[in-house]
Amino acid sequence: MLFSGPGVAEHAFHVAARPAVLRLRARLDELGENGNVLVVGGNLTAIEAATEVAEATTSAAARIR
Repeated sequence: MLFSGPGVAEHAFHVAARPAVLRLRARLDELGENGNVLVVGGNLTAIEAATEVAEATTSAAARIR
């Protein structure tokens, strides 16, 4: 795990490798329309991840804050 702290092992995903991204995709599918996603990081990868998650969702309620 790249980071540590309460809840990280259960809830955090990284996007550094394809298997991890596929696990994240499966989890996003489980969340459904009312799920919440928090992208942590301020680098270009985090920004790209946030926009990809927003574009990949079918819910019109998805937005970047």
